Amino acid sequence: LALRGLHVQPTASLGPAAARGLCSLLPPAPLPERAVRRLAFGRQVRGFSAVAIKTPGFGAESITEGTIMEWKVKAGDHVKKDDLLVIIETDKVSIDVKAEEDGQIVEILLKPDDTAEVGKPLCTFKPGAATAGAAASTAAAPAAKAAAPAAKPAEPAAASGGEVKNLEVKTPAFGAESITEGTIQEWKFKVGDYVKQGELIAAIETDKVTVEVNAPESGVLTAIFLHADETAQVGVPLCTINVGAAQPSGGAAAPAAAPAAAPAAAPA
Repeated sequence: LALRGLHVQPTASLGPAAARGLCSLLPPAPLPERAVRRLAFGRQVRGFSAVAIKTPGFGAESITEGTIMEWKVKAGDHVKKDDLLVIIETDKVSIDVKAEEDGQIVEILLKPDDTAEVGKPLCTFKPGAATAGAAASTAAAPAAKAAAPAAKPAEPAAASGGEVKNLEVKTPAFGAESITEGTIQEWKFKVGDYVKQGELIAAIETDKVTVEVNAPESGVLTAIFLHADETAQVGVPLCTINVGAAQPSGGAAAPAAAPAAAPAAAPA
C-alpha cells in the first residue's frame, strides 16, 4: 500500500484508528496549478464587476419619482464620461442622466414609460475603457447616424448631429405689469409632435389680450405642464421641447403632397 510516498508492506494489518493516525501525519497536498489559475482569474473578474447606475434626485424633496422617457444607449454599448444615457421626466422637470466614467452598459433595468424612483437602479454598468474593436464600432455608429439624414437638407440641426437638450418654454409677459396671469386657451400640438422654430404652439387668453406662444427652436414636444383652461402665471413653465431631435420621417412629406394634387384636379 502506498500513501503519498510512504510504503507499507502488504502483510501489515492497519485498523481504522491506526490508518487515521497515519494520515494525520502526512503534509497537505498542494493545489493543482489549474486550480490556482482559476482562483486568480476569479479575483480578476470580481475586480471589474458591474455596478448599478441609480435614479438621481430631482431637485426637490417633494418629487420622488419620474418616468423613463428615452434611452440614448442600449445594452452592450460603450460610453464615455458625461455621455447622455437616459432622460427621466416628471410633471415639473426633465433630468438628463449621464455616465460618470468610461465603461460599458451591461443591462437596462427600467424601460421607457417605467417609473423610476429616486435611488432605484436604472441599469448595470461595467467601468473601464473600451477595447480597440469596441471603440471602432462605437465610433462608427455616429457616422452612420450622420449619413442617414444627409438627404434632408431642410433640417440642418438634425443632419449635423448636434447636441440634444431639453428646452423649457415659459409663460411670456402679457404686455402690461397689471396682467400677471392668463388661461390656456388651446394647444396646437400634443406631446411627441415635432415643432419648427416660430410655429404657434399655444394660445393664452386674459380678460384683455390673447398671447400666442411660438416655438423658440425646432424639436420634439416632450411634455406639457399646463393644459387647456388651466391658469398660466408669467414665468411658469408651459412645456419642454427636445431641441436637436431629428424630425420623424415623413413629417414634411404630407404638406408637400397636397399642393401637387390640387392642380391635377382643376381641369376636371
